[in-house]
Amino acid sequence: KQDVKDIRLVLRGLRDEIRVQLHLAGMDLKKEWEKLEPRMNEAETMVDAISAASVAAAHDIERRARKLRDQLKAVARNRL
Repeated sequence: KQDVKDIRLVLRGLRDEIRVQLHLAGMDLKKEWEKLEPRMNEAETMVDAISAASVAAAHDIERRARKLRDQLKAVARNRL
């Protein structure tokens, strides 16, 4: 159950971090976020249900969110 809470916190933190960095992003990354954000909200809801499938889905969304966050950071670094 702690693993589930940890996933939920990670997803929430990644979402918040991505939102902060979006103002520097290009249109392609913003479109990617528009597709990913609703899925992150769904993943948080699924994590609350605590099933094996929801945990797997949450891990997948976490991986995608981390990838997008890293892309956003790269865009921000390139603009400096």
